[in-house]
Amino acid sequence: MKEIDEDSLFSIFENGDQEVFNELYYASDINNSFIALGTLIRGVDNYMLIDKIYQNRYGKEYDNFKDKLKLRYFLGLMNYLKSVSKFNNETAKELFDEFGESCVICNFQELLSFFEQQEHYEKCVLIKKYLDIFIKNKL
Repeated sequence: MKEIDEDSLFSIFENGDQEVFNELYYASDINNSFIALGTLIRGVDNYMLIDKIYQNRYGKEYDNFKDKLKLRYFLGLMNYLKSVSKFNNETAKELFDEFGESCVICNFQELLSFFEQQEHYEKCVLIKKYLDIFIKNKL
């Protein structure tokens, strides 16, 4: 079986939507809250899928550095959250329409839970701010 290269394992996802938008001359759209938050939501889904694939394929070998990779990947996703400058109830509703309420809320809860375990409390505060808005809009 081929050895796992932990440095390049998730490299396919390192070029985020910002690079794609820049290539397509839509650089100003990356500052759009809907796009940034949508990229974060989809990124959590992507991570979970890739994580399962590698867990099934490599088992215990993957377990040795799984948490380190998740931290690196989720820290990258946090850049999208930090880039949001304008967020309102309308954006929350648009995200619910696009991704579904449960997906949006579960993915933010996944981020929050992970960063709580890692004791990255500054990130938890930011995630919780958005999660509260999503939960409020769900009601």
